Amino acid sequence: MAFHFRPLELVAPINIMNRKQKIAVAIGVALVVLAGLFPPFEGERNREGDNYRIHAGHHFLFVPPSQNDVSVAMGRPDGYGLAFSSRILLSQLYVEFSIIIVATAGATLLLAKGTRDNTDKG
Repeated sequence: MAFHFRPLELVAPINIMNRKQKIAVAIGVALVVLAGLFPPFEGERNREGDNYRIHAGHHFLFVPPSQNDVSVAMGRPDGYGLAFSSRILLSQLYVEFSIIIVATAGATLLLAKGTRDNTDKG
């Protein structure tokens, strides 16, 4: 008795997700990419013994907020000769990623109607 190997895709076509689910996943991936390209930044005024931090908004990843942007966010547009710096708020970025992923998974599960009969009714 000989065993004949047939690849799975030749036995039966498997349609794992319907059209609406694919759109939901594509939107989720696009949102994760955008959140990664425009992360939240925190501005900091560096002064000996007194460092002050404030949310500096979302900026493009490769163009972080300048010292002038941070000083304006702190309400000191002239800066008074103080040193300002900025850094990415990783904890807030992780929360953003988590919310997007959970919302995408939820939307994908809610839109799962009609996937078991291998039809793509859209």
